[in-house]
Amino acid sequence: MVAAAYAKDLLCRIAPNRVEAEKKIGDILSGLQEVAEEHRDIATEQLQAQEDLAKERLSKEEQKCHHVNESMACPP
Repeated sequence: MVAAAYAKDLLCRIAPNRVEAEKKIGDILSGLQEVAEEHRDIATEQLQAQEDLAKERLSKEEQKCHHVNESMACPP
């Protein structure tokens, strides 16, 4: 009951045109979802780039190891 009275009082204090001028919560949440998806995609791309670089470096290290000491096994 108190909450309803508070809401009624609050609505009486705010001009209707100001309420209509506010963005709808659905629009705000939709925008936030788009930003979150963009961030996820960027993070996925960065992770893939880091994994590719790590594989490339590992391959070069393995090649160098095998080239220098063909008769010795490379350390793990």
